[in-house]
Amino acid sequence: MPTRMVSTLVYFYAGIVAAVGLIYAAGPERLRWGGVLLFLPQLVLTLPGLILLPLAIWRARHLAWLVVAALLLIAGPLMGFSWSFPERSEGVPLRVMTYNIQLWQRRNAPAILNEILAADPDVLCLQDARDVKNTRLSSYLEHRNVAMFGQYVFVSKFPIVDTTIGDISYDGETHTYLRARIDVAGTEVVVFNAHLVTPRDALSPLRSPALWRLGLSKMRQNQSQRLRQARQLLEDSRGITEPLVIAGDLNAPPASLVTRMLTDRGLIDAFSAAGRGYGYTFGHTLLVGRPFLRLDRILASRHLTPVRAWVGGASGSDHRPLIVDMVLAKPAQR
Repeated sequence: MPTRMVSTLVYFYAGIVAAVGLIYAAGPERLRWGGVLLFLPQLVLTLPGLILLPLAIWRARHLAWLVVAALLLIAGPLMGFSWSFPERSEGVPLRVMTYNIQLWQRRNAPAILNEILAADPDVLCLQDARDVKNTRLSSYLEHRNVAMFGQYVFVSKFPIVDTTIGDISYDGETHTYLRARIDVAGTEVVVFNAHLVTPRDALSPLRSPALWRLGLSKMRQNQSQRLRQARQLLEDSRGITEPLVIAGDLNAPPASLVTRMLTDRGLIDAFSAAGRGYGYTFGHTLLVGRPFLRLDRILASRHLTPVRAWVGGASGSDHRPLIVDMVLAKPAQR
């Protein structure tokens, strides 16, 4: 292959990766089709680079660094890689777990129960958990403090002081989330258990070239709905001065405007702060058995310091659970 052709391909590839990086930095949902990028496996972007790298070393060695830089950009920021060094903190330890168990689909209750027992969370937030009492999970619920509404279930080792049903409806469709106040060693912690609108239906038409235009329109509508839901969560959290956790299947990767909206409020993305690796929780049924999206999230206010975050296994649900160890700061002495 001629040197000029290899050089052109290297520049073209580096330009595409740089453009994707700029789109991520600006917020993918700001572009008509940018939101689609959020739900595609970014690993696919590495394939041309892996082919180009040996060609560049062979024919255009002075440009090989450009391919390497593009690959590092993909494997790092674009794919959401984290390698944290959380600081030690004193206070009350609190383990929070969020898990979309999708009982409506797979109903693999024994595997779900094994995941929960292995993590042994202090506070468990379940989504898509309707009819959970009629599964093998019922015995687990019997010995803990439980609150539930619709698809949502709270399970806590600590007393649940009260619960509130929040409204995140859109376009005439009723959607809710569940909020609980939990007494953690004398300090009330407010926990939101939420499941934002899925992109599944909006992405399906994109599989057909004939329906691509319809798919883009649906994706824009879907993004708008999810942003409105996140905005309502943000609005409902504004008056809360107690320690706050927002957990659940947010259907929003770290680069999304949904995430930025919540982190701009001052919330900390627990996996980014205390996790190592990618923290992917969804997609393992779609891409060679491996997840490629971080959709299940736990965000916490500054009262809580994440010290460790990791994901569980894939046998119980299409979603892997996310587990976070935090430290609740002791209230200031008066």
